[in-house]
Amino acid sequence: LFYYRRNDDQPCKFTSTLAYVCKRIAQIHCGVTEAELDLHRENCSVMTPKDQGLTEKNAERLRQFDNDRAKFLLLNAPDALMQRAEEKAPIGSNAAVYLEIAAAVAIEIYAPIRLANLASITIGPGGDLRFREGKGGKLIAHLHIDGHRVKNGETLDLELPNEAVRVIKKYMEHGRPRLMDPSLPRLFPSHCTDGYFSFKISDRLREVTGLQINVHLFRHIAAKFWLDDHPGQYETVRILLGHKKIDTTVKFYCGFERKKA
Repeated sequence: LFYYRRNDDQPCKFTSTLAYVCKRIAQIHCGVTEAELDLHRENCSVMTPKDQGLTEKNAERLRQFDNDRAKFLLLNAPDALMQRAEEKAPIGSNAAVYLEIAAAVAIEIYAPIRLANLASITIGPGGDLRFREGKGGKLIAHLHIDGHRVKNGETLDLELPNEAVRVIKKYMEHGRPRLMDPSLPRLFPSHCTDGYFSFKISDRLREVTGLQINVHLFRHIAAKFWLDDHPGQYETVRILLGHKKIDTTVKFYCGFERKKA
């Protein structure tokens, strides 16, 4: 009720999450009766927004990318971050962080996965990020995350392009050994919490681009970039973002392409 009232007596994603958690605690740990559980279910309904599409805050952040210069700055960000690292040669821990964030941004640009999945990417045999040699010695990277680790249960299976592979390899060779034991299976340091990792990404991106971007916004950015150039192609966006239903994709992004259309 506190957060509901603070939001001008309107439900939001946070009130919905709190109501659901309270219901699960009551159901699993408190031995409530079915009648009491019905009250929790009713509360969940009241505290959940009827339309959970794109928030106005995220819509405002996406408007940055109506400008082609902002698009260029974002797509060039991994190289800009690597350049910052090179300016601090020989590479120490601070320069290594720039390479770390460059790799994270490169992955998000081409494979916009959720923060928890980004932070927990593993490498090596059987890992999430796997490398193989293609024709002409070209290195190919494949990102595979099983559905049980994804928020909506949908398995993610994406191939990363050369631009991303180049940045990731530089981080693995020159940055990662400065930040963690290279024999460990995780791509990024495990002592870094998801929240702090997200902060570092946003902070370093703002430094090199001037743009306000959080990790989850990359998913919306991918949808916007594609729909700007391919109005109406929601199915492609659904596949890229791993939505179970096309209705989810349409609810979030219908109207993005209005200006271009």
